[in-house]
Amino acid sequence: MTKKILVIEDDMDMCNELNEALSAWNYQVQLAFDGLTGKKIIEKNKYDIIILDLKIPKYDGYHILDFISKKNIKSKVIVITARMEIHYEDIIKQNQEKEKNDLLKKAHSIFIKPFKLMDLINKIRTS
Repeated sequence: MTKKILVIEDDMDMCNELNEALSAWNYQVQLAFDGLTGKKIIEKNKYDIIILDLKIPKYDGYHILDFISKKNIKSKVIVITARMEIHYEDIIKQNQEKEKNDLLKKAHSIFIKPFKLMDLINKIRTS
């Protein structure tokens, strides 16, 4: 059975690279370039895997992780992100940091950019 994968990433080059590589492995791939579009797609479709960037416009990845968790969506989420400390710049309160860390624990895996594409594919193949 072919895995269905949703990629939510605002970097067009990264999306194209993921789409090309995953399609070559015979996965069904759908792309969303912002969190709002990704959220709408998730509401209407089921995916085996969601590849999610944390730093995206119109709802960040943390919002999407929270949405997935609250809706009890069974997709495995693979987070892809740049250096982790970037995402904590705007955090003012200690409980906000804890909340975001708790959300990250709900991800199946986390890949820090730049990562080896084959490592991501191997994670998908074994998920």
